[in-house]
Amino acid sequence: MFDPVGQDGHTLFSNGFKWLLEMDAFLRFRDLPTWRREDVNALINRLDVEERNRDFLEGFVAAPFEKALARASGGLPNVFGAWGYDTIAKARDIAVSNCQRQRPQAQCLIVLENDRWVGPQVAFAQNDPWLGMWQLNRAQSKFSPRQPPKSAALNIQDEGQNHKVTITGINAAGNPMLTEVYEQVYDGMPHPVTGNPTYDTAASTRVDDHAIIISRMKAGKLVQISTLVVSHDGKTITATITGTNANGPHNNIAIWDKL
Repeated sequence: MFDPVGQDGHTLFSNGFKWLLEMDAFLRFRDLPTWRREDVNALINRLDVEERNRDFLEGFVAAPFEKALARASGGLPNVFGAWGYDTIAKARDIAVSNCQRQRPQAQCLIVLENDRWVGPQVAFAQNDPWLGMWQLNRAQSKFSPRQPPKSAALNIQDEGQNHKVTITGINAAGNPMLTEVYEQVYDGMPHPVTGNPTYDTAASTRVDDHAIIISRMKAGKLVQISTLVVSHDGKTITATITGTNANGPHNNIAIWDKL
């Protein structure tokens, strides 16, 4: 896995930083729970930092609690971390101290505490292609066997590392649709959905920055799977939806245009 540490192996775990990275690589190879490469991709985008910070951020994500990450305004280096402390307060103090020591003229701000984003939301919002108002492109969408809604609007708002989703519109019969609201939490676990009679929970997984898979359930039973892809120019969302409802099976492709 990596070169021997020390003379007789007793110092194998003394370099916990390196050991944890190797252990996480093993867990990923075996499809066991650990952090994903996509997590670091999202963090790089959220921090709005250069690719050269990847190794450091991978190490931070792998590092043990309690830990904190500070970001400096402008210039390089611009990310500083502290990990393995007894309290989050101590980790915050050390991260800010590291930042101020190397960038004394910069503003140093804590943006991550353990795995929780605590920094400004605008940094992520500027780089998140999903955010904003979207309108259903009825002409390009394909709904089977039923007709698509006469109109629909999709509002995706920033909720830290997650999204708040609101869907409104007019159905194919010309009646107002129930307002569907849910928080799209990217932990793969079911979370409540209101306003849609077909399902009452949804489990969301972020494949990468431009793709999401959502499993929707009714009373714990899987009834629908949606794969959403946002174009790299940020102008279109393509949602491929398969499942069943009170009217039977359906296979839909919904095209959403950015307003």
